Amino acid sequence: MSAETNDNQSSGTRHPALLLIGWDGATPELLERYLAAGKLPAVQKLIDRGSYRPLRSTIPPVTATAWPSFLSGKNAGKHGLFDFVTPGKDGEYQFDYTNGGHRRDRNDDICALLNRAGLAVGCVNVPMTYPPKAIDGFMISGLDAPDERSGIAHPAELFERVQQKVGSYRIDNRHLGNMKTDDDRRGAIAEFKRVESLRTDITLAMIDEQPVDALIIIYNATDQVQHHFWHLQDPTHPQCPGVESAEYQAFEDAIEQIYIHCDLELARLMEAFPEADVMIMSDHGAGPTCGPQVRLNNALAQAGLLTWANTQGGLKSKLASTADSFLRRTLSAKQKAALVRLIPGGRSAIESMSLPAVDWSKTTAFVYEGFTLSPCVWLNRKSLFAQGTVEDGSAYDDACEQVISALTGLKDPKTGEQVIPKAYRSRDIYKGDLVAMAPDLILDWWEGNTFTMGKSHPKHDSESPVYWPEGPAVPGRDITGIHRRNGVLIAGGPHISLAQGEKEQADLIDVVPTALAMLGLTPPDDVDGKVLSDIISGRIEAGQTQDIAPSDEGDDQENREYTDEEKQAIEARLSGLGYL
Repeated sequence: MSAETNDNQSSGTRHPALLLIGWDGATPELLERYLAAGKLPAVQKLIDRGSYRPLRSTIPPVTATAWPSFLSGKNAGKHGLFDFVTPGKDGEYQFDYTNGGHRRDRNDDICALLNRAGLAVGCVNVPMTYPPKAIDGFMISGLDAPDERSGIAHPAELFERVQQKVGSYRIDNRHLGNMKTDDDRRGAIAEFKRVESLRTDITLAMIDEQPVDALIIIYNATDQVQHHFWHLQDPTHPQCPGVESAEYQAFEDAIEQIYIHCDLELARLMEAFPEADVMIMSDHGAGPTCGPQVRLNNALAQAGLLTWANTQGGLKSKLASTADSFLRRTLSAKQKAALVRLIPGGRSAIESMSLPAVDWSKTTAFVYEGFTLSPCVWLNRKSLFAQGTVEDGSAYDDACEQVISALTGLKDPKTGEQVIPKAYRSRDIYKGDLVAMAPDLILDWWEGNTFTMGKSHPKHDSESPVYWPEGPAVPGRDITGIHRRNGVLIAGGPHISLAQGEKEQADLIDVVPTALAMLGLTPPDDVDGKVLSDIISGRIEAGQTQDIAPSDEGDDQENREYTDEEKQAIEARLSGLGYL
């Protein structure tokens, strides 16, 4: 071991020499504003010791795709997670939730690679790591875990023992789905802070008992607060209640408070491990939902690309839709959770009844509209769906062009401007063995004025599919901040260069190759990201590092499906966060 060996290790105690810290959704616009005001001293200290630059996210910039791309340094065509949902088995049109068990790269992500180089790793709250893997170190799963009772950590015994000391772990804030009063909103902000502080407490306590050479930890609150409070700090937001309103004045600093709190958590980690090199990254940025809503399946129906099986939707559909809307509007978050436990599968049954049936034999393309933040188009391919109508080859290309023409031609009724600026073909943006499982078209909703999805129904076919919601945003129901592609990358420490002048363009998939290179390790050949060489000023010595050994576990795709109970739990959590 060289003379540069971490002091903590040379004294006989293994403390992490490298910290990879995620601030989910942290965006350059707000970060730079708070830095300029002197509100983020720990972040500023890192920048003074290293560098800061924008970090470009994946296409689309959604959590379920972005964080696995970070973990592996690979595009989604290789790790296989394109969204929070994926088509069901045997060509069914019922979509299933994805989790870390669907990832193809779990034996080749950064945790596995560092383990094979002889280094122990702590991995805390990274989305799409459920179920937790047995690694050398410890793992606490993130957003895709159904709830805290679902076996979210390895080693489980250590996790339980640590909770007895510092408190019960929470994956995230559950109060966002029912913020109807100012007291609710104040409670949500306080809960954001409590959850993130406890995350740090648990992590430090885990390291005390299970030392590691590298730590990966993600903080959620920066993303979640932006989704629900953006309109209360942005006077230009179309749903801002006005800067003179009591609501605006009470909560215009809500997002700032959470960034400041995450800075305090960063300071705790830096104080605990003062010799460590630190990289902070976000999986994407954020901005306002400042455009209209679009009923995408209605747009496809009007273009002759989707056919309803029942143009009236049916009495059962209408009654279920009314019941669904009533329950969402009136029940508290706790009442919704209790109802899920009382009637397992009830929510899915009501939602499936409330959706109008599609005549698949006469349908070319469709959108799964259940997930608010991810409008992707699926062609009704014969090679994928049981009642597919689209052949591969020239017929597929023609169908893509028809859909692109129909959807990019939609206009904002207020301004006459194009609503969807671009539709990406998945085969053009992804590379790898799993591209055939991707949605066929990724609609650009993150550039320009953005748009969000509305719920389609045949009763709307005579109306414009593009519309503006009436009235102000409803807290706990409406998302007022949405993702953008530009996140942030901050790096500082004894082996990180002081960046001067022009900085190398960075992508999210570059972080892991760069981290490996900092540790003196060669990234695998199938990694898509590049090493950001202008960041590195020296090699980090951590543990008894060796070359990365080949994996002897083969292709790792667990296909870990949720049980019915777990599916209800993950639905309740994602709905409470505003994603469903």
